[in-house]
Amino acid sequence: MKLICAAILFDMDGVLVDSGRLAEKHWRSWAKIHNIPFERIAAVHHGRPSIETVRLVAPHLDAEIEGPKREAAEAADTDGLVAIKGAKELLGRIPPNRWAVVTSSRKATAIKRMTYVGLPLPRVLVTSEDVVSGKPSPEPYRRAAELLEFGSAQCLVSRTRPVALNREERLEHG
Repeated sequence: MKLICAAILFDMDGVLVDSGRLAEKHWRSWAKIHNIPFERIAAVHHGRPSIETVRLVAPHLDAEIEGPKREAAEAADTDGLVAIKGAKELLGRIPPNRWAVVTSSRKATAIKRMTYVGLPLPRVLVTSEDVVSGKPSPEPYRRAAELLEFGSAQCLVSRTRPVALNREERLEHG
């Protein structure tokens, strides 16, 4: 398989870092405190900033307070965090100026998670603090492409788990 692109823009959680159980634990706890069915949260939270999720599932609450408070509790916890299998090897095979991480997390959370699981920190990290409209808006991905100095059409967005490249496969830069 030959992949031709200028750069790869990786989501962090669920793509490079397995944080699913941790996020679920903290969202379930928050849901119980606020008497909100977890299923409503589960349907919308993945890939969104906490503040946006709170706005969607609990419009009666102050999202400006609840979102950061909930995220801070999760950010302080590393229990169960692991790198996705093959992520470290894959990132090591891509030149540092050819990949970025795009996440709905805050910068401190992203750095803590990447470091905790032993992944290299990207030269370009776009977080919820760097954009006006968070994911699923394309703005964070466009910002990452711009910071890497590539057009967005030249970049591949990886929103699924990466597969380590084997010896016969290689990343070509166009």
